[in-house]
Amino acid sequence: MHHFKALALILSFFTVTPAAFAGAVSGGGGDQYALSFVETAHSVLTWLQSNPNPYVSPSAFAEAIKTTEVVSVDRALSLAGLNKDAINYPSLKKIELSRPGWDRLESANVRNALVFHEYLGIMGVDDSRYQISGDILRQVGVDRVYTSCAELPRSQQSVFKVFNLYLKTGSMSDGFAYLGALAQYQEDIEEFGDARDPNFGNRYDVSLYESLPSGLCTDVRRLERKVLAGDAGAIEFFLLYSAQTGNGDGAGAGDIGEVQDKIRKKYPDLVKQAQRNHAAFFARNPLKWVSEQ
Repeated sequence: MHHFKALALILSFFTVTPAAFAGAVSGGGGDQYALSFVETAHSVLTWLQSNPNPYVSPSAFAEAIKTTEVVSVDRALSLAGLNKDAINYPSLKKIELSRPGWDRLESANVRNALVFHEYLGIMGVDDSRYQISGDILRQVGVDRVYTSCAELPRSQQSVFKVFNLYLKTGSMSDGFAYLGALAQYQEDIEEFGDARDPNFGNRYDVSLYESLPSGLCTDVRRLERKVLAGDAGAIEFFLLYSAQTGNGDGAGAGDIGEVQDKIRKKYPDLVKQAQRNHAAFFARNPLKWVSEQ
């Protein structure tokens, strides 16, 4: 994956004229942001055609561009209280783009990686650790790629330590401690983080899904195994997490939705019990079922 090339050569792949692309764009009155997003997607397609990837075929990527609606909104987007520049909804074949977020991404290559990541989510390709979309950034050396949890900022490590403690104890108090740490991290990053950093509040966050650090620091599948086995406490935590985070995004939304559907079908009484036990929490953070969005 580490094919470092001259920047000029890479950027030459990302040039396309407006007449050369097509894609579903929505927004009313001519959505220039959505248009720019789709244009960037075609630039990524050109790059894919010159840089074969075993996980993504250019033809499948082209089909995703053609069949996915892109809508831009004039506001910030967030999940789990974490800033997001875009959110994709695979079941709806739709990508929502934050105009302020797009403006903030001044680097063409960071925009390329974001667009690539969102369409991979639409396609159902696992890019939860940015292991595929991050290749664009790595090739021009503009992004640091962490390889272990120990390399991450201590603030991020500390949040995952709380989640790992919950996995070990199964205590709901530890589960709530993680949700609190998740919310506190966002407050801290909004106050102290540098919004000009392309990794700010998007790539290197502390959510369990759609997060490179999550893959390095913990194993969310351990939680899912408990949930699918009918562990009442694990089901409660999973539903609380999906409610607080708005179900995650991208490939993560698909993962959360799949587990949601299974437990709602297999353990409806435990789902209702969790909703009763935490009625006040769910009143503040309505539980949304991914398959119904």
